Amino acid sequence: MYNLGNLVLSFAMVLSALWIVHKFLDAFLEKKQRNFWGIGAWILFAALQIIIEYYRGTASIWKFVFNIMLVCLISICNYQWEGIENILMVLLFCVVWALIEMIVFFGLQKIFDDERQVAAVGVVISIILVIVCVYLFSVYSKRKENEIIPTKYYIALLFVPVGSIYIAHTMFNTGGDYNSFSSMVIFSILLFLNIVIFELYDKIMESFLFEREKAIYSQQLEMLSKNTEEQKKMMEVFYREKHNWMNELIVLKNSLGSSDENMVSEEIDRIIHICNAVDKISDSGNSIIDAVLNAKYSMAKELGIDFKVKVFVPEELPINQYELGIALGNAVDNAIDAVKGCKTHKKTIDVSIGIKKEMLVITVKNPYEHALLMDKKGNLLSTKDKSDRHGYGLSSIRKIAEKYGGEVIWDVKDEKFSVVIFMNLQEF
Repeated sequence: MYNLGNLVLSFAMVLSALWIVHKFLDAFLEKKQRNFWGIGAWILFAALQIIIEYYRGTASIWKFVFNIMLVCLISICNYQWEGIENILMVLLFCVVWALIEMIVFFGLQKIFDDERQVAAVGVVISIILVIVCVYLFSVYSKRKENEIIPTKYYIALLFVPVGSIYIAHTMFNTGGDYNSFSSMVIFSILLFLNIVIFELYDKIMESFLFEREKAIYSQQLEMLSKNTEEQKKMMEVFYREKHNWMNELIVLKNSLGSSDENMVSEEIDRIIHICNAVDKISDSGNSIIDAVLNAKYSMAKELGIDFKVKVFVPEELPINQYELGIALGNAVDNAIDAVKGCKTHKKTIDVSIGIKKEMLVITVKNPYEHALLMDKKGNLLSTKDKSDRHGYGLSSIRKIAEKYGGEVIWDVKDEKFSVVIFMNLQEF
């Protein structure tokens, strides 16, 4: 039964090694499309792990070197190449892995004399520790996305590997038959348990973040709908009252010669207030675009921002009006947040919207004076204090553009930031 048990554990070790490398590279590098060379690199790495398991318990510098070479090959064939950074990252990863194994084996050898026992249990404990380290690296790489998740949850999750190590050590310390089939199966289950728990937790967190994004998206829709209705009501009041103002001004003109100057002043102030309340900068005929731009114009004016727009679009577009409003609103909100903090540059925002080759093109340009943060895929990250919420604004723009067969392109030139949103009108 020893050989069968050893085979089970070796299989678990190989799968664990594959998971570890995959998890680490996914955390820091951007994936390529699946290809023949990439699959071949994984197969070679798996074959090397099988050989290592066959000669378990024997240390060799060549195993370490081949591991580095194959992990580098995997990173080159399966992930976007970033030059020497890939090599240094893989080298650091393999060194940390080797150090963990050395420390574990050295510690067990100081406590116990039986080298076969040390080899049997040491590989399990060391691989569990590597799994934990890689998971922590993965969490760290997504810290901007996961910062809304309390740290105590991650700490609680560490009880799983700690408990697994305790069980493995207890089996080792009680003097049981560590080479028995049941012991090998238990060790294998401990390895798979840690991997499955971490993967399930990741999936649960992804689901939680997705649901939260949907909730924020719904709030944006509700807010946009409310703002649009308010703009429409204000415009209705404006046009309803407009024809009365001529008569009121005639009356006020005749009152100038009278002694009731306070009444004249109050009436003029009232008319000015109504005009300011419905101050418009966009009158394209497209209700949602006009509502969003006019609302943002009022915000910008209060902050002393010079807000310029050029809009050439039809009254109706084959795009969901609320999704269009969210994309445009978030883009302008980001510009306002960037510009209001400017101290040396002129506070200006330029918005242009038009149709080009059956594509709706939205361009927003603004100066900026803060550092631009990007993730591993080159996507911009929010620099706002509540980035957990505002980050969804950035992702919402991308998702809406992609839904309509478009994309989002950003550029920086002469300390001026510009974002261009493309939406395909032909297919929708």
